[in-house]
Amino acid sequence: YTITLPSGALTTIGDADFPDGARTCTYVGGYFIVEKPSTAQFWVSALNDGTTWTALFFQSAYSSAENLIAVDSDHGVLILFGKTYMEYWMPNGALDFPFGALQSAAQQYGLAATWSRAHINNGIAFLGENPQGQTQVFFLDLISSYAPQKISNADIESLISSLSSYSNATALSYMIDGHPMYQLTFPTDTVSLLYDFSTGIWSETQTGVD
Repeated sequence: YTITLPSGALTTIGDADFPDGARTCTYVGGYFIVEKPSTAQFWVSALNDGTTWTALFFQSAYSSAENLIAVDSDHGVLILFGKTYMEYWMPNGALDFPFGALQSAAQQYGLAATWSRAHINNGIAFLGENPQGQTQVFFLDLISSYAPQKISNADIESLISSLSSYSNATALSYMIDGHPMYQLTFPTDTVSLLYDFSTGIWSETQTGVD
């Protein structure tokens, strides 16, 4: 769907060239970008028009033969997430394809859970996988570095590794008394973890009635 503001009207994307099953979407440089499931491809809309798509207006991630999991953006940079890689592409104004890869900035870190991404504190926090295959929580701020910075500690990582499932983890961000908070929930195990960006402290959250 597309949504028109301020009316809030939802419109189905009826273009036959839209990649079926796309799950994530971002907006960079006037273009909407989605991933094509079960491929390494990302597709780009017409300029400022999320309802119009062209069959050959796509590119593929180059870092790995693995499928693309999600697309996102930060500070005007397109981010491609795979399971074991991250790539950065920038708008370049080219008519044949409007993005170019920042090949020297690619990272050997991956996304461990599609919906664990949350924009917070001028960057993106997410549940990721380091080059050694360990699941950790990272924060990416492209103003500072193209390399994601680990924000989980040994105790949090041990807890995550003990869970029965983490690939379906979800996240959200919010403020409490001026503190940016990143909440990461593992629904299969009914565990929610909270990270305070102001203090660097992790805690566990619970809901319910005593």
